Amino acid sequence: MNLQKFLSKSILLSILFLIVLFSFNLAKSAGEFRITEIMYDAEGSDTDHEWVEIQNTTGAPIDITDWKFNDGVNHILNTPPVNGGTGVMSIPANGFAIITADATQFLLDFPNFSGTVIDTSMSLANTTDTLKIILSGGEIVTEVTYTASSGSSGNGNTLQYSSGTYTASAPTPGAAYVSSDGGSGTTNPPPSSPPKY
Repeated sequence: MNLQKFLSKSILLSILFLIVLFSFNLAKSAGEFRITEIMYDAEGSDTDHEWVEIQNTTGAPIDITDWKFNDGVNHILNTPPVNGGTGVMSIPANGFAIITADATQFLLDFPNFSGTVIDTSMSLANTTDTLKIILSGGEIVTEVTYTASSGSSGNGNTLQYSSGTYTASAPTPGAAYVSSDGGSGTTNPPPSSPPKY
């Protein structure tokens, strides 16, 4: 009887250890996502034209099902093809996905885009805002704060991550931004958006 209790406790402890280890690895992998491009103030009307690009900077695919987008309020990510979304919720190694206020409108704005487009609710401020990607358990994967002084205010440009900062430039959804000095969106995360492990 004592051996049976010992084995039961050992098995239970082993299962709990594996759950904790899996959760840690998921959070670590999630922390290696980055917000790489922000269209917060589209030329003309913003309605349905706002979007952000995220990148999985790891060497393995990561499933973002049940993650949230936060622009001051948590919003669910609608699994494509809901509301006109395309692609899948598993973002490939070093791959990109677009999270947008209107997937159908995004694809009209960028008809040559063939990657993942995820529809959600979003309302990005034109002055300043903090954007977050959040795990289902509430942990922040990544966050970034922008201001209108960063550029891209109503002129058709986006803010694009490059070499630790965000630069105003013509939109490049689904591709890393390459600056004139050769820096790209695949380097270290910006100081305002550290990985969350």
